[in-house]
Parts: sequence; C-alpha cells; structure tokens
Amino acid sequence: MGKFTNPFLVALKLFGIQLIVVFASVMLMPTFYALIESNTGIKVYSSITAFVFLSSYYSRVWDAGKKDGKHVKVYNKHNEDKIQLDYKKGIIIGLIAAIPNIIGLIALIAASASGLTNTIYRILQSTFMGWLGNDNLTYIPNCVIVTLIPILLSIPAYITGTKEFSLTDKYLPKIIYKKKPKKKNK
Repeated sequence: MGKFTNPFLVALKLFGIQLIVVFASVMLMPTFYALIESNTGIKVYSSITAFVFLSSYYSRVWDAGKKDGKHVKVYNKHNEDKIQLDYKKGIIIGLIAAIPNIIGLIALIAASASGLTNTIYRILQSTFMGWLGNDNLTYIPNCVIVTLIPILLSIPAYITGTKEFSLTDKYLPKIIYKKKPKKKNK
C-alpha cells in the first residue's frame, strides 16, 4: 500500500495555481482593454480566465483523488469488497486552499468593502473580476459565491478522481479520432 496525498501540499499547489492565473489575468487585462471596458466584455473575459483557473484547480484535486484511490485498503468480509476512503478529503483540500481567499473575504466584509481590502480582494479574485460586479447590493454576495466556487468544486473533483472517472478520457478521443468511412475500391 502506498502513501496518500497530503492535503496541505495539494492545497499549496492549488494556491500557487491561483497566483499564476491571477498574475496572468492581471497582466493580460491591458491587452484586452477594448473587450473588458464593456460590461459584457468583462464578463466574457472573466469567464475565460475563470474557466482556465477552475479547470486547472479541478485537475489537481482530481489527480489527488486518483492517487488516493489507487492506495485504498480493500477488505473482504462476507465475500464483499469494502473500500475505505475518506471522501471528506476533497472538501478539506478545498478549504485549506481557500484560506487566503476566506481571510480576504472576512477582511473585505469587516472593512465594509472599501479601500485597500477591496483592492486586495479584487486582485486576489481577478480571475472572477467580471462576476463580482460593482453594485453594492450584490457585491458582497457575489464575493461569497466566488470564494465558495473552488471549495465546492473540489468535492466532485476528488470523488471522480478516486473513481478515475474522466469525461475527457472517455469522450475526447471519440471526438478527435472519428472513424473515417472506408473508401470502396472500384
């Protein structure tokens, strides 16, 4: 039996991915200024950067689940296989990785969404910038939702990883390598 993944190391990698995507999204903003200056454009830009971030995030948590799934104890009792695996580990990984975001959110709420905390939180969540909005009624609820999305995504990512279930492995080759009809020789 092998070694299980360390949730702290996985979370550290996830936070590193977040910082890389934040850096990239902030650096690309001037390039796409014409797109992001409109309300619809910033939402499209944020959807693209959020997709990149969340797919990278999902992939890392999925890999952790896959590694843990390979090192599971299987007990045979009464001719039944019982797999002993803690699925809570997915949410634990997500919560640990979100600690900086949660601290930023708490600071934002405590400071009434103004000044330096607002700027820091917006930079930390720049991949979701268009989803945050500027409306005072929806800004804080949107910040809470944006903070929770990666945490909640880690649950299905870890579970599907333990079962080695992947839509891309199953369906992408069928899309890419479609069988070509055979030519008949005349």
